[in-house]
Amino acid sequence: MPKLISLFLAAALAGLTVTAQARGNASCEWKTPAGDPFVGDVPGAVDSYTDIPVRTRERLKVRMKAFAYDDIVSIRRDAIEGNHRYEPALLDMHFGQRRICGKVTRNSWHPDHVERALTYCEDGQCIVVPLICRNVSRIIRRPAVQTGGTPAEPLAFEPPAAGPAMWPVVPPADNPTAHTLQAPPTASRMPPAADLPPGSTPLQPNPLPPAADVPAPDSPPLPPPPELPPVVTPPPEQQQPPPVPEPPPLQPNWPMPGIPPLPPAPPVPEPATVLLWAAGLAALAAWQRRRAATEAGPGRPCSPSP
Repeated sequence: MPKLISLFLAAALAGLTVTAQARGNASCEWKTPAGDPFVGDVPGAVDSYTDIPVRTRERLKVRMKAFAYDDIVSIRRDAIEGNHRYEPALLDMHFGQRRICGKVTRNSWHPDHVERALTYCEDGQCIVVPLICRNVSRIIRRPAVQTGGTPAEPLAFEPPAAGPAMWPVVPPADNPTAHTLQAPPTASRMPPAADLPPGSTPLQPNPLPPAADVPAPDSPPLPPPPELPPVVTPPPEQQQPPPVPEPPPLQPNWPMPGIPPLPPAPPVPEPATVLLWAAGLAALAAWQRRRAATEAGPGRPCSPSP
């Protein structure tokens, strides 16, 4: 019996030690992103967040296995930027195999240092996985903000429909037969005379102004329009426009008067021509030297004296 109690206590202490090792320190400094990468199962790391409901964790793991991310964010020293708004803090980051840091700071980063990461969000819970080290962490996504700066909320009333302006009028208590006027009075919509209060004159619609080309009943008749002269058509030979004279041909204006023409420039021999001349002269000199040697002949020995 004492041995069983000892084994039970040892197992409990081992579990507490493993849990403490998994949670690690409350705050850590993420100095080198690639220095201590997470080497465990990336989707399975979500199970360490026991405060997230099981169904939400399962949906997150399925999406992480399929790389169905919501956003690609840029992790900077003091902010996390993406298509949505995020809190700058990184929470519960996984290092190595079992070590988890509650809050990760990036104070030692350079202001221009950026690390890209994928985010997965379900039911308000967001997981971020940096691409360089796979250190699974949690971030908080802020709610969407309207132009006015307040979070978007549903309307407390039905949106108004397009149409003419409505002028609601509350019927007076002393006139129960009055009707509510639903639109401004027009020529086709006038309140009945029975509904008007005593002593009032019914409204008359504005008469249409007379047309400009319709004379008044008492005006004198208009004079007839003047007759126009008949149209005279010229003969066919006069309908052609007169011919346009051709302009004189242009005379060359070069050379200008008073300036004598310049003599032609001497031709400049090409390099190949000069080389041919030099080769010809060298061949001619060699030929002359050979000819002179041939004409001189070989030297004759001196004959003996008698």
